[in-house]
Amino acid sequence: MAEDTGSSNSSIVAIFAIVLIVLISGFFAWQMGVFGGHGGKKELDINVKTGQATQPAR
Repeated sequence: MAEDTGSSNSSIVAIFAIVLIVLISGFFAWQMGVFGGHGGKKELDINVKTGQATQPAR
């Protein structure tokens, strides 16, 4: 009976450790932008430089 309790506690600790590792690695992945988050405000510069319009010759 004591062996069942010991292995049960070990299983709970192992599951907790795995969940903790997944959460920490997910946080670091989010910080690096793997999921598209943490991008902040992005501006797109769409200015198009064109030549000056010429007037028709008279």
